[in-house]
Amino acid sequence: MSTKRQVSLLEIIRLVQLINNETTAKIISECMGIQENTLDHFYRKIKQDSYKTLEPNKLDLIMDTLAISRKLNIVQIGANDGKLGDPVYKQNLRHGKKLLLIEPQKYYREALLKNYSTFKGELHIEHVAIGNQEENLEFHILKQDYWEKYEKKCGQKANLLFSLIKSQVAQRVASRLGINYSDIDKYMTTLKVDIVPLQKLLKKYNFEEIDVLQIDAEGYDFQIINSLEDIKPKIINFESFKLTPEEWVGFTSFCEDKGYG
Repeated sequence: MSTKRQVSLLEIIRLVQLINNETTAKIISECMGIQENTLDHFYRKIKQDSYKTLEPNKLDLIMDTLAISRKLNIVQIGANDGKLGDPVYKQNLRHGKKLLLIEPQKYYREALLKNYSTFKGELHIEHVAIGNQEENLEFHILKQDYWEKYEKKCGQKANLLFSLIKSQVAQRVASRLGINYSDIDKYMTTLKVDIVPLQKLLKKYNFEEIDVLQIDAEGYDFQIINSLEDIKPKIINFESFKLTPEEWVGFTSFCEDKGYG
């Protein structure tokens, strides 16, 4: 029997595809030196989720359906560079009639203009944060002195670490750069951003209705949703996994009150 060893995820996936009535996880484990329970775990997971391989992206499907009769009015809060990891970028280009891209970091303006250079509709970009003007919102970010070090070590842009919630940025910086959490303030700074109510921007650009509201506000998503008042987008897409238990309760009430599924 082989000694159990560390293997890559790719190797495990290839091996579990061999499992059948005759070639069991136990046989593969004994031959390849991989934990049997590991093989069983991934076999069950692949079997359970395999249908998703051919399942269309639900958001794409919804936007395609909305756009059958006309082009769409789309508002995106937290647009970043407009493309990297963006769930609506391709659909914005394909179906957008009128786009409002809201991104607090002015650093991204050139990237947004470049990535939307082929867009044929009406494009607006605002470098503000969405909230009540009385609010005192501070965005937390890694100091620019450490951006190059971060990018070399982590292989990603440092200014993606950007949030209203300090602990979110601090924990990622500490773990990824290998520094003590007690020293984190040496590595972080705050970015002052103008605070503007969403209603004011919609009025400024004559958005009478919103077909799609895309939000990526690094933990501030529900506060934005909860401030919509009489604004009722047809579709709201946001990072729901970041909601606290209390926000989930509030979000459920919001959906019931507004008639969302």
